[in-house]
Amino acid sequence: MKVQPEREKRAMTKLWKEREKQIDRVVENTSGMYGDFKGVIGAALKDIDTLELSDGLEDEDTDE
Repeated sequence: MKVQPEREKRAMTKLWKEREKQIDRVVENTSGMYGDFKGVIGAALKDIDTLELSDGLEDEDTDE
């Protein structure tokens, strides 16, 4: 009885890890592409909040 659930858990963990890596690659590539566009287009490109440094991160850097 215990073997089947353990096998399913390992299989799902493997799938989740693969999906996490795919998502990480998509986020990294999107961020890079946004940075490239921002460098070429400049201020004409609308800011995307999730791809910009937040005020909280900037404040932490100045406190040090």
